[in-house]
Amino acid sequence: MFSAAAVAGCAQEAADDADAGQPAGRARDMDPSHPTPRDAGTRDAAPVEEDTAPVDPDADAAVERLVADAADLPDAAPDPDAAPPDPGPCGDGRPVVDLNAALAADGHYDGDTSGATAGLVGLCGGAAGGEVVLKYTVDAIQALTFATDFPETTAPTVIYVREDCAAPADLACNRGNDEAPGTRIAFEPPRPGTYYVVVDTGSRAGGGPFRLGVETEAVPVCRDQRDNDADGVIDLADPGCTGADDDDEADPAVPPLCANGIDDDEDGRTDHPADPDCEAAGSDAEVGLACALDPQLLVVPPMGGQVPIDTNGRANNYQGSCGGTGPEQVVAIRTNVRATLTFATVQPGSDTLIWVRRACDDGGTELGCNDDANGVLSEVVVPNAEPGTYYMFVDGFGGRPVLTTAQITVAPL
Repeated sequence: MFSAAAVAGCAQEAADDADAGQPAGRARDMDPSHPTPRDAGTRDAAPVEEDTAPVDPDADAAVERLVADAADLPDAAPDPDAAPPDPGPCGDGRPVVDLNAALAADGHYDGDTSGATAGLVGLCGGAAGGEVVLKYTVDAIQALTFATDFPETTAPTVIYVREDCAAPADLACNRGNDEAPGTRIAFEPPRPGTYYVVVDTGSRAGGGPFRLGVETEAVPVCRDQRDNDADGVIDLADPGCTGADDDDEADPAVPPLCANGIDDDEDGRTDHPADPDCEAAGSDAEVGLACALDPQLLVVPPMGGQVPIDTNGRANNYQGSCGGTGPEQVVAIRTNVRATLTFATVQPGSDTLIWVRRACDDGGTELGCNDDANGVLSEVVVPNAEPGTYYMFVDGFGGRPVLTTAQITVAPL
């Protein structure tokens, strides 16, 4: 493809190529009596050829026309082999600040949301203006707090954290306001890796300067995703861990019931994690459905159900925190899913009182106690209940026996 400059150059060359020995518009002298260069003794001079090219009386006009024509030529086609622009981790090519490097250098990061690229929105806000994106890498699980509640933060901010910058799935989100422009969020990363911290505009009045700081705190060893005692298993799978808040992963001398290789409660599931009673391998919760003081407990299916209750002639072996001085009936359920559990009496006619425990013979595991939730009927709700065993105690108000129906409802989450 020819450029305008090249065409103009060619036009100028065409104009410059006019016969310099003859004035424009004058015929060449062809009289044989006039001497020629050869007649003047220039023996080897080449014969002069007739110039038949038309003469442009206005060379400048020709150049102008060629330049104008060149300007109309199409631009060069894009290179099909050229690499596309890098969209970056946020998908829009925006710069991403290395927060680890900023913390290493200054202990914090000072930024400004005014004039920043807009395009991301957190679950709790951030649609009012631009945002600054920072990446933060963690090598080990720890409790993290990202904060902008510093005097240097002058405009309301929204903070949210993501594993994927471009995906609107926040791990945590919080926002400031006009009175307190800074805010903070605390969370535990689900795994080591890189996370994206977004400081967004929190007011339609516009963004402004902010300071971002990070606080870290170690988590209990039984949820830090490390093999702290070098026995080949980690966290809740380690026989030394009784739960997620246990800070000692050392194995006991005698294997716990949830790590002894025996189906201790004979439910067809052995140890952690197969048995839902075993929150951790270090637990001793894999026991049968039994109450030491009441061997005649009733059982409903894992997904809930109803059973008739008649406490006439039964003993008074247990009491709840809200009462229960009469004879009682124990009803057990072993769930397989995380769910909201509702324990209730549903047959009118008796003034009932109920309470719920995780361990039948341990009053310290009580989850709730109720007398009259619906008239003289009773109800206890356990939200976000872990899979496992629960015991419902059905008693009568004032120590009286009851004739009713117990119902346990399981609503999986």
